[in-house]
Formats: sequence, structure tokens, C-alpha cells
Amino acid sequence: MNLTFFEYPDPFVWWHVLLYLLSVAWGSFIVGCFGVGGGAVFAPLMLFLPGMTPRLAVGTVFLGCVPSSTMRVLQLRRYGLLDVRSALPLMLGASAGALAGQAALKFVPGAAAAYLVAVVAIWAGVQIQRKVMKEMWSRKSSEAAATDASANPPAPEVVLEEEPCHDSIVQDNNKKADDGQVPFDEFSKAAIEANATRAAPPFDVASSSSQAAPEDLLERGEGKGQQLGEGEEQQQQQQQQQQQQQQQPTQSSEGESRASDAELLEAAKLREQRKEAWMKLVIGFLAALLSSISGTGGPLILFPIYLMWKPDKEMKHLVGESGGFALVTVACSAIGAILFGEVDVGMALVFCSVAVVFTVLGGMMMKRMGDSNLKLGIGAVLILVGCTVAVRTSLSLA
Repeated sequence: MNLTFFEYPDPFVWWHVLLYLLSVAWGSFIVGCFGVGGGAVFAPLMLFLPGMTPRLAVGTVFLGCVPSSTMRVLQLRRYGLLDVRSALPLMLGASAGALAGQAALKFVPGAAAAYLVAVVAIWAGVQIQRKVMKEMWSRKSSEAAATDASANPPAPEVVLEEEPCHDSIVQDNNKKADDGQVPFDEFSKAAIEANATRAAPPFDVASSSSQAAPEDLLERGEGKGQQLGEGEEQQQQQQQQQQQQQQQPTQSSEGESRASDAELLEAAKLREQRKEAWMKLVIGFLAALLSSISGTGGPLILFPIYLMWKPDKEMKHLVGESGGFALVTVACSAIGAILFGEVDVGMALVFCSVAVVFTVLGGMMMKRMGDSNLKLGIGAVLILVGCTVAVRTSLSLA
């Protein structure tokens, strides 16, 4: 353990420190706004201060980033963008990946990992830019089509009335003639008179006398009606009982089928959640491993890997989950730096006081940004930081 307090930079030049704090403010604002990119410049720029070594710069930056990362997580949690339960697999993977990266640092060249991070970041930034531009063009084309449709409405359809045919006219006139609305012609008058003068059939007295009296017929009809009514009621009751007996097993079978369907859906949902949790654990481990070996920020490599897995992930929620991932990575690295590295606590306090303020301001700006603008900004930052990491690694090898 090698802790110091304001022993660095040595010698202390105030305007050097001021320029560095301005760069920290800019990087913290980028981190708060986009969740990625700014942390990649903290340690390299600190090396320009007199007396700073790479080991001291990395340890001081990690310790100074702990308060700002904590505030970042609290802010994302307040905005409803960080679900701790959803981000927990990433955080667990990050803790294991950071420790594995520090253990493998002696055996893996950092330059190779840095070049890999740079290539993946540039590729992811280009893919994000292409996707957002395609979405914007499709949205503009749909809006233009809607505007044209509203400006040029379709012409109304002209419906031509059909002329009534001769048969319909004849039928209409006959109906009106029956109702007495139109005068009859001579032929129809003669026909009606002939029908009116036809003799009615004679009334047969003998047959009428042999028939039963109306009162007897009514009594017989009432008795038969009562018997028929009682029989029909019994039949209806039997049919209702049979229907109820048939419906009971049907309802029970339907209830059982619904319960089984709900259980199957719940089991499928649980399997999907477990699969997603394991995938996040692997992604967190790989991202933290490469970040620890290359010395770059954790979200810088997390974003490309995560977007390759879920390209349609809403960017604000991805930024929220990366906040918890970054906090675990920074905290584990800071603990390792305190135990095994070199840290200047005084410089870390100055660093964190600036980083906390501008990280919170960047988070407030991110809250007001739309998802498309946020994607464009993250894509541009990934391309810029990827190029910076590649150039920095090339200069260190030269």
C-alpha cells in the first residue's frame, strides 16, 4: 500500500492542474451525458502532469471516479433508468472480469487488447450511426407520404342512380291500384266486378249439425293443451339438466386448460429470464476483462458487445445498466490500487469534486435528450474514443 496526499504533481504548476481539471470536467460531462467515452482520457492526460507515473495515474483516477460513479448510479436510479435486479448479472460479471484481468495482465500484452477495444468501438459506433440514419430517413419518408395524402385527398366517388325497369314500374302501379291510390283501367274494373259477383259455396246444414259444438271443441282443446304444456315443461327441464351436466365437465376442462397455458407461459418467461441473466453475466465478464487489460473505461467495451447481442435495446436503459457495471468495475479497481498500487489521495479528492458536479450535469442533459439523439451521440463518441485509443497505443509502442 502506497498512499500519498498532494505529493503529486511534483513540481506543482497551478495552470497545469487547471487544464487537467478542465479536461476532467469535459470528460465527466461526456460520461454523464452518454455513459461512455470521457473516462478514456482521464489517466492519459494525468500523465502529462510532472512527476506522474502510469501506475500512480491509474490508481488516482480509479479512486477519484468512485464518488462520481456512485452519484451517477443514484441519478440513474432516480430517473428510473437503472433496474438493479436487471443489471446485477452485469455487475457480478464485472467484478469477476476485473479480477481476472488484473491476474492476466502479466501474461497478455495490453497493446493487443487496446487495439481490439479500438476496433470494436469504431465498428459499433459506425453501426449505430447507420442504424439511426436509416430510422431517420424512414421516418421522414413516412411523414412526407402522410403530408402528400392530406394535401391531395382522393376524389369522392360518383354513384349513378339506376333507372327503374319496366317490370318494377308495373308492379308498383299494381300495388298502388290495390291500395286505391290510382284509378283502374277498364280491364281491371271488369275483373274486380266478376270476382265480386261469384257465388259463394252453399252452406251444408247436415254437415254442420254433425259437427261438435264449439263449447265441446274448446274444452277438448284446453285439455289437450294442458297435457301438451306439461309434457313440454318436463322435456325442457330434462334438457336443461342434461345441458348443465354437460357444461360442468366442459367448464372444468376449460379451467384446467387455461391454468396449464398460464403455467407454460410462466415457465417460458422464467427460462427466458434465466437465459438473459447468464448472457449478461458473460458479457459483463468479457467487457470488464478487456477493460482491465487495456486500461480503458468499462462501458467503452460494454456498449459494443451488448449492442451486438441486442441491437434494438433502448439506449437510455442500456446507459442505466452500464452505470452499475461501471461502478463495480471502478470500485474493484480502486480497491486493488489501494492494496497493491499507488494512489495520491489529495489529487483524487480534487478530481472527484469536479467529476461529481459535471457527471450530474451530464446526466440532466441525457434526461432531456431523445433516444435517436442519444444514439447519434454515443455512436460519435465510440468512433472518436476508438480512434484515440488506437492512436495512443500506437504512440506508446513507437
